[in-house]
Amino acid sequence: MAADEAPAQQLRDRQCDHHVGLTTVLGDSPRLAAADASSWTETLVASYVWGQGDNGYGAYRLGEILRDSSAEAVLGRAVAVLADDGAVAAYRELRGAIRGLGPAFFTKFLYFIGGAVPDVPGPRPLVLDQRIARVVRAYATQVGQEAGLEQPARLATWLWSDGGWTPHRYSVYLRWMHGATEQLTRSAHWPPTPDLLELALFRGAWTPQRAPAGSPGPPGGFTAASEELAA
Repeated sequence: MAADEAPAQQLRDRQCDHHVGLTTVLGDSPRLAAADASSWTETLVASYVWGQGDNGYGAYRLGEILRDSSAEAVLGRAVAVLADDGAVAAYRELRGAIRGLGPAFFTKFLYFIGGAVPDVPGPRPLVLDQRIARVVRAYATQVGQEAGLEQPARLATWLWSDGGWTPHRYSVYLRWMHGATEQLTRSAHWPPTPDLLELALFRGAWTPQRAPAGSPGPPGGFTAASEELAA
């Protein structure tokens, strides 16, 4: 895991800087700020650029998303729902609400907003994109095999497709990530931050076949939290 310490710290530093800015925008009352905010699309743009990187089609896709005249109002409602009812409800609010904006990118928006909204009910939002879904699919396949399910790989592919995840599937993902983090914190020298586990999964540092050096087996800390992945 030593090779990932620097990127992980950079991510934590980036989160800290971004969360300070978002806290300033949100103020003391996220519900009031959600109604009064002048530009939630600015936060969407920042999170989109952060996630899209430097490929050649990101700007065009973002432009198409921002053509939706309802985007600002939809994002504001999602922030208010996040503050009142939690990440899964906010996910449901955004799913299909803005043309061209799918869960791989609106969960990035929710992730950054979730770091600034105090006392989010339930688990805080995390990013779920195609790359993470494929890692989770591998775990679900392993769990299905161990449980003796018929065609576990096919079932896992159906449950954890490359996109279009339902609010229920996002809920399963959040429960797994937060539960796995709690287990790893108890059994290994792992910080109690689910987003760093997400980074490890995204970078391929932790897979069903390989765990980082010094971790409790391949990956033993995930066992109990993984039981619902193939359900």
